[in-house]
Amino acid sequence: MKKKLVLAALVLFIGIIAGVAYLAGIPGLSKVDETTLGKPLAVIREIRTQVRHKYPGDFFWRTASDGQKLFNGSEVFVGEKSAAVLHFSGNRRARLSENTLLRISEDSGGRNNLILALNDGSFNLRSFPNDNTGIILRVDQAGLRIGPGSKYDLYVKKKEHALGLAMAAGQIAIEGVEDKKILTQGESVVVRSRGSGNAPPVSGNQGETSKVELYIDQTIDPSIKLLQPVEKQVVYKNETNQFFVWESDPAEHQTLEYSTHPDFYQIDGELTVTGTKTIPVPVAKLSGDVFWRVVSYKEGVPHFSSASYFKVANLQKTSLTEPRLTFIERGKWQLDVSINNPAANARYEFQVSRTERYQDLYDAFVGPAPFRSLIDQSGDFYLRVRRLYGNDLVSDWSDPLKLHVRSPLTAPILKVSSHGEKVGGVVAATLSWTGEEAAEYFLLRTSFNADMRDSKITRLPKSKTEFEINEYLTRPYYISLQTEAKEGEVSAASNIVTLQPSPTAMKNLAASAAAARAAELQAKKSEAAATADRQNALSITAPEDNLVAYVGKPIRFEWSGSAPALEFSTVASFTQDLEKLNTSGRTSTEVTRKKAGFFYWRLIAANGKTTPPRKITVVPPSDINLEKAELRLIERGRWEITAKVRDAKNNERFELQLSRTADFQTVTASRTGPLSGGVEVTDPGTYYLRAQKIYTDKPSSGWSNVISTEVRPPLSAPELLKEKEDLLSPVTVRVTMKWKPVPHAAGYIIEMADTPKFGNVTLSVNLNSPEYAIDHATKEPSYVRVLARSKEGEISPASAVFKIKGVLPGPSVERYEITFANIDEKQAQDQLHVLWNHRKNAKKYLIEVGRNESLKDAQRFETRNIEFFMPVQEEGWYYFRLIPKSESPDFFDTPSQVYGVEYRKQADLLAAALEAPAKGNKFKAGDAIRFAWGQILGAAWYELELAKNTDFSGSVVYKVEARDYYLNRGLSKGRWYFRMRGRSSSQTSPWSDASFIEVQ
Repeated sequence: MKKKLVLAALVLFIGIIAGVAYLAGIPGLSKVDETTLGKPLAVIREIRTQVRHKYPGDFFWRTASDGQKLFNGSEVFVGEKSAAVLHFSGNRRARLSENTLLRISEDSGGRNNLILALNDGSFNLRSFPNDNTGIILRVDQAGLRIGPGSKYDLYVKKKEHALGLAMAAGQIAIEGVEDKKILTQGESVVVRSRGSGNAPPVSGNQGETSKVELYIDQTIDPSIKLLQPVEKQVVYKNETNQFFVWESDPAEHQTLEYSTHPDFYQIDGELTVTGTKTIPVPVAKLSGDVFWRVVSYKEGVPHFSSASYFKVANLQKTSLTEPRLTFIERGKWQLDVSINNPAANARYEFQVSRTERYQDLYDAFVGPAPFRSLIDQSGDFYLRVRRLYGNDLVSDWSDPLKLHVRSPLTAPILKVSSHGEKVGGVVAATLSWTGEEAAEYFLLRTSFNADMRDSKITRLPKSKTEFEINEYLTRPYYISLQTEAKEGEVSAASNIVTLQPSPTAMKNLAASAAAARAAELQAKKSEAAATADRQNALSITAPEDNLVAYVGKPIRFEWSGSAPALEFSTVASFTQDLEKLNTSGRTSTEVTRKKAGFFYWRLIAANGKTTPPRKITVVPPSDINLEKAELRLIERGRWEITAKVRDAKNNERFELQLSRTADFQTVTASRTGPLSGGVEVTDPGTYYLRAQKIYTDKPSSGWSNVISTEVRPPLSAPELLKEKEDLLSPVTVRVTMKWKPVPHAAGYIIEMADTPKFGNVTLSVNLNSPEYAIDHATKEPSYVRVLARSKEGEISPASAVFKIKGVLPGPSVERYEITFANIDEKQAQDQLHVLWNHRKNAKKYLIEVGRNESLKDAQRFETRNIEFFMPVQEEGWYYFRLIPKSESPDFFDTPSQVYGVEYRKQADLLAAALEAPAKGNKFKAGDAIRFAWGQILGAAWYELELAKNTDFSGSVVYKVEARDYYLNRGLSKGRWYFRMRGRSSSQTSPWSDASFIEVQ
């Protein structure tokens, strides 16, 4: 008994020692010098819970620590609910599952291979192209070799006398297996040895053996198909009805894996999905690119589906703004549509279709917002958009928008509702028509021409479908109608309605026609008489008036025209000593006088009218005979009288005497010398001349005959009779002037200057008649005068000076607009704002503002400023013009052109979405933080509000003119709430949804 107790105690002691050594590895009792074990083949990392290892030759297991090296012949064991990762050279890794026993050794055959002998459990082997070591997986006594240089993810599981292999990613080249050289992604096989039966695997550093063959016992292919989310789909966090959907054959066990890594290096989630083919997507846990696959297990070997990926975005679904149609021409429209809160540099795909299902696209576009399309059809159109991401992902299609494009305007039908005659022959007619829905205005055209040229256009609002005409017509009156849409389209013209003159007007027309015929007959008679006068007109060619002729010498008479008789008389009235000479059929004749003296002569035309009388003086031939006297103007009021002596020789000297009487009792002036010189006189009146030859200062002949000449008085200043100023246009004035004819004036000169002294004459015009009209656009007052001009070149004194008004034109408008109320100012209103340039000489301005272009209903305002504001409330067009006021009679105050501006109330600003930072992001105190948000159309700036309270009490507001803002000075520690809104001077958008960040 005592012997048995000693034996039991010994066994118990050995058992305790063995148990402690097994559990703790007894590191202090069995230290190993690793430098004696050769180069390490692997390192244990990422240890979870219970992981043990053995050095080569160890009997007991040792507890593994992170960074533990494994050598040729080392073993590693992963306990229940434990895991570890083996790191090999070339970044190759093996992830060991629970309950896994693996032995690592080098190939003793001399090839660069690493032998992995899996005695139990499973592992994932991941390799990369830079690995240059082959892998031999031990199957019983044989080895399956995987060549180096490939990128793959291989799942390996120990089965009874076999290995199950499943390719999660990539492909591998395998050696030592019949009928299989390549294993690709998604394939799963079971490899067994042939010829060894169920013999246990051989341990040791053996490589491949030629006595045992490997073969594929089983290929598992359940054909898994991933259906939803589709490849590259965008899933939004706010959409909770998203599901994983797939198809597959039945499996013993099935899981769904998702990861943020395309190679599933790190599994972010694993869901058991055995017996189902759909499961909700946990969008709340996901963000960014998500990769997923389904794994089916058969006899413990996994089969991996192809991986698919989708994007989880913390964004709202893309949506379209309200589309806008712009009229181009009849039947053609320009469609403009954009994105609500478009992202910067984002690309979108727009589609336009005539059908709700988008089978046939009418137009499509890929690029940044906005989208523009030419629409040349009418009817319903459907629009949608989706966002395109840089990694070929796309968002869902937006909710479709339905757009209706109206048909082109049709020609209206014009009818005459009533037609009659009013007092005085006025035609009264009521026209009516039916307007179509798209009509904004009706254009009523009236003309006296059947082709409607030079027509007058009356613009009527769409509410008016009748129009009254009250006109006194003297000829047919043509009327047509067109429809005008608010976009500017104008329809074809309607039928033409013709209004005829009334019976009373026709009677008046008949009477007027008779009077016109009588007037025409009288005009014809007058024209015939004038024609006869022109036909009987005489033109005398010779001799000149006051001719000196000689006794016994023929006097030749020449004329043009018909002159039946030539009359002579000793008196200018032809009442005494009348002689008549028949000259019918002739245009010239000669007459010789035998006695000295003088007589008057004239021609008688065929109609009995006579030419003005002319005088001839007949003198006896002598040594000296005066033929005529000539006058030369020296200057105003000074004349020189010279004489012409018959047959006088050059340098022959004469004494020339002037007298105011024919008997020369008193000689007024005399001169001795050649005939080229004359005698100067200053007094107007009749002067008599005679001459005698002088030789050596003594008379050498008697006195010649006596002739006379008339010296006229100087020209007098023109006397103005009438001055008139008329404003022809806003920039032109017409000045009309008349004056009395000036005796002896051959013409007149109109002069205009900018001063009353005419130091700078700006205009000079030569005239022949005593009346003239001047058109000018002078902005300053000017001065006008008239001067007479004689045929000799004498200029008369100037008439009285007439001051003409300057033109003060309407000012040029620099800006006119609708300014919207500033919400930061109390009682502010939307206003019409006009700014113009000041006109010199203007003391104040009148501004007329009305709702139609004719300004018939205009209000008048007076201001001494050059800027005007007027509150506006009703939408529509506002028309205005400006009239400067000089407050002086020296100016015409003329209006500017009529300007128009349309007032439309502003559309509300929309709220924008925050883009950065993400909700709940954490920052260190003092860090610069970037805030960003989406665009708000119509916003001039943005307001960013930060506070530590959810109600934003005690907040700080930053004014930002961009769509992002860097808060460089940092925030104090704690939770900060933030939001933003768009602003302009007249509008504020709603606040965005509030978000928060943590500052640590």
